[in-house]
Amino acid sequence: MTNTGTASVDLGAIPANATGVIVDLTYISDTGQVAMRTIPTADYPGGSMSGVICSTGHTSRTDNVMVPGDGTTLITIAAAPGTKWTATAQYATSTATEWGINARGQSYGVPNVNGFPDLTSMRASNGERGYVITREHDFWDEGFINIYEADGMTVATPTTIPDEKTRWVDVTWALELLLDDTA
Repeated sequence: MTNTGTASVDLGAIPANATGVIVDLTYISDTGQVAMRTIPTADYPGGSMSGVICSTGHTSRTDNVMVPGDGTTLITIAAAPGTKWTATAQYATSTATEWGINARGQSYGVPNVNGFPDLTSMRASNGERGYVITREHDFWDEGFINIYEADGMTVATPTTIPDEKTRWVDVTWALELLLDDTA
């Protein structure tokens, strides 16, 4: 499905065991932003927002989009006017995994319904996997950030932040639109 600006995507009947939606967005525009509501967690009981700035031809995956509610089968993808995108979406089922605890008492793993661990799993720009210190996330700027091993001390690899193709952005502009859409 290809759209310009904000649009709803009909996912069809919701499977009984669906706990989320996976959305792959490919950006046709080289400007603009898109955002979606994500699954509630302990840190964000009402759900949160996930958004990116577009870059032509780049595809990003959001794997924690909220399942449609109130008898609908639609999810809304908020996009700045003129932003053209293509979406592929599917229902998913997941269970929260327990976080590991390193020798320093830091939790590590992936965000889940319990919130965010101290060290969040991330793939570096060179493809290597490791962890970032979660509390530093809000302070990332253009440049580099270290990707650590699970011990939270050993630098596995530096990575560029943000990736040249995807930047996480302030998506408060989309929150009002999405809340109005679900009312």
